[in-house]
Amino acid sequence: MNEILNAVSVVGFPIVMCGVLCYYIFKTQTALITAINNNSLEIAKLVERMEENKNE
Repeated sequence: MNEILNAVSVVGFPIVMCGVLCYYIFKTQTALITAINNNSLEIAKLVERMEENKNE
């Protein structure tokens, strides 16, 4: 019984941590992509305003 518990703790913990890290990376990338897309939209708006002011 101790051998089984030892094997689960040795093999199980790295597998669980890999899953947790994959989830963390996915969430971080999703947040980063959203931030980049929002910044791109705001930069496009600023460029439009600059072009409008330049033409006036």
